Amino acid sequence: MKIAVVAPCPQPFIVGGAEKLWWGLVRHLNENTVHQADIIKLPSPEADFWSLMDSYQRFSLLRLDGFDLVITGKYPAWMIEHPRHVCYMLHRLRGLYDAYPGSALAARSSYPSAIQQVLALLDSNPGQREILPELFGRLEDIAAVEGDAKAVLSFPGPISRAVVHFLDNVALDPSRIVRYASIAHTVARREDYFPKNTEVAVAHPPSNLAVAPGHDFQYFFTVSRLDGPKRVGLLIEAMRHVKTDIKLLIAGVGPEENRLNALAKDDPRINLLGFQSDAQLARLYQNALAVPFVPYQEDYGLVTVEAMLAAKAVVTVQDSGGPTELVRDGENGLVVEATPQALGRALNQLASNPAFAKSLGTQGHQDAQRITWAAVADALLDLPEPSTQSRVARPARTPAGKLVVVVTFSIFPPRHGGQNRVYNLYRHLAAAFDIVIIALTDPHVPASDTEIAPGLREIRIPKTPDQARREAKLQERFAIPITDIAASQFYRSTPLLLDTIQKEAQDATALVACHPYLFPALAEIEGKPIWYEAQDIEFQLKGQVFASQKDGPALVAQVRELEHDCCRAAQFILTCSKEDASVLAHTFDIPSHKFIVTPNGTNCDEIQYADGIARQRFKQRLGGGKQQFVLFMGSGHHPNIEAVGEIFKIAATLPKIIFLIVGNVGYAFDPMLKPENVWLLGEITETSRKIILELADIALNPMLAGSGTNLKMLDYFAAGIPVISTATGARGLDVRDEDHLLIRPIEAMAATIESCLSQPEHMARITQTARKHVEEYFDWRAIAEKVMLSIKNAPRPSSSHGNSTDAPSGIAPTYSP
Repeated sequence: MKIAVVAPCPQPFIVGGAEKLWWGLVRHLNENTVHQADIIKLPSPEADFWSLMDSYQRFSLLRLDGFDLVITGKYPAWMIEHPRHVCYMLHRLRGLYDAYPGSALAARSSYPSAIQQVLALLDSNPGQREILPELFGRLEDIAAVEGDAKAVLSFPGPISRAVVHFLDNVALDPSRIVRYASIAHTVARREDYFPKNTEVAVAHPPSNLAVAPGHDFQYFFTVSRLDGPKRVGLLIEAMRHVKTDIKLLIAGVGPEENRLNALAKDDPRINLLGFQSDAQLARLYQNALAVPFVPYQEDYGLVTVEAMLAAKAVVTVQDSGGPTELVRDGENGLVVEATPQALGRALNQLASNPAFAKSLGTQGHQDAQRITWAAVADALLDLPEPSTQSRVARPARTPAGKLVVVVTFSIFPPRHGGQNRVYNLYRHLAAAFDIVIIALTDPHVPASDTEIAPGLREIRIPKTPDQARREAKLQERFAIPITDIAASQFYRSTPLLLDTIQKEAQDATALVACHPYLFPALAEIEGKPIWYEAQDIEFQLKGQVFASQKDGPALVAQVRELEHDCCRAAQFILTCSKEDASVLAHTFDIPSHKFIVTPNGTNCDEIQYADGIARQRFKQRLGGGKQQFVLFMGSGHHPNIEAVGEIFKIAATLPKIIFLIVGNVGYAFDPMLKPENVWLLGEITETSRKIILELADIALNPMLAGSGTNLKMLDYFAAGIPVISTATGARGLDVRDEDHLLIRPIEAMAATIESCLSQPEHMARITQTARKHVEEYFDWRAIAEKVMLSIKNAPRPSSSHGNSTDAPSGIAPTYSP
């Protein structure tokens, strides 16, 4: 299934437990199941009632019909409407539910007329989604006028509470939810959280923190947000009853930080550490004797799980809620009364008997192994099958052969240009071939064998620690990543890679080297033709990047020799452009009939064209108003890094325009040194990418170097974004200045951006022409069909052994736009 996890994005943004939970769930679904999952977020301020209502309304209008299933866990995200909606509840808005401090609702007649009308609407339409437009409209009318009605809508208050309860009950009505689940029994048991007489599955989520048992037991450690409900003050007071010199280390920040520092100032054993990174937290857990965690009615409490993973005894109190579901008194921790004296006695007991503390932690570690994402996924996805009308039939396939493709990175889900090319090209070639992609991945990536599209499998082979060590030693000599080059030298250190290639090659029609770096591994297989998919001219690209490195020339020479051998041995060479084919043919003396020009493409049927009016309407729906956005997308290749450096200069001259930098190219820059109007978004999900393509007013491509074609340009064209590019950035696309895009030198781009934004009619004509150009020449389906035709019409090689420098006789037709 295609699954959307829909969640609010807190304003101001913080990484909290909810964010980590969704990251972990989506990663598990993508890496360890047959499903494809994405996180969909909308900015969700809730500082006052009116911003909260705006968030509820925007989620109620969100449509994700392209997904088979949506999962939500918090307000207001669950306002989304979808036929297969799973609620995995973290909590409702506690300040209007179990922690509501205000008065009850008074008689309706005691309120101003406008409020009476709202209450009448709620009372007469329980659970009715159809009245949402009227409700939001009435609230907007009240907000627009300063008066008694607006004043009554205090937050939190009885009227705001009634409105939020109504909206939540509409969203979570049993007619709209296919499965209810909760992160803890504590949440499931709360009054008004779930509809009456509904079954609620409880699935404790694991932590994503990479923590393991340690060998030192030096101090007590806890971590949490420093606010009232976490009751860190109770823990500080309990230390007054601890008689030993053991320290208490407290990590975290929050509004009570000053009060807690004052409370602890006379006890030198207590140290408030402030914010700590995940790596620092892992070390702090590892070296602790025990972890006290004493919040009031906590929803769940990942601190408990993290402590157990570190094999530490957890000390909690009887009214802490979620932690008490995991901590069993005297077995894997201690559960005591919520008083400083009782808590102090428990800490004393562990400090004076470390062996007892260790035994509790050992049991806790065993218990934590049962808390897994697999169990969560099973609880959420144990659903009745959708109706037959909603199922999409798999197309009938009659494969004519099998291709085995080797790459030096995982390809699914595709996040950057190289992954997108591999995934889309081969999933369309899978109409004619069974295709197996063997990906050599980083050691932390789990091994897997997954069908990622009909006829397309991805087998992930993680590098062994030995290969990783060899690569790291080579990397010490260079400031630029050498992962792909290292693979060509050290692949034999991961025996499973060769074993898998050998196994899959037995019934293969051909072996494909995607980039030349694993060509040596394919060359060890006897009797199989080899194809080379040349995404770039590698020796030129590496020459540009490593020119200034001390040992760079020698490394580039190795790449040149490797690419030469790969081209000479290949039966076919798939290049991104005619220009690339010409360079390889001339440099390595390769016959022209080997080349099949296979340009980068896009999926026109998956990218919606949006004109300027549609973009403005979309921005208004997202709360962007009249803000103007300029977009650049790119991976961490050196030419992209150079381009972003130029964008920084352009952005500094246009401070009112926001420049969005998408992709791991953003990781090459210090966020503290960028212009304020440049947003480094990093790698994003496919759905988020589509949202940004619909949001951007202009796409910029200030490339100074590179080979092949820029795949991102095709996405810009297909989406209807006006493009401003250097001539280098437009290479290989057969586009014309002023017809498909604007080709300008970098020094003219700032002025061109302003000009484009003031000429919407001219830009509309250009984007329409660009979209038609992409549909005709650069749609992945059409590209794959023409590649298959070229292969079909090519003469058979004279020998059954493909690893030969002798090219097959005859000419293979090439595809060129």
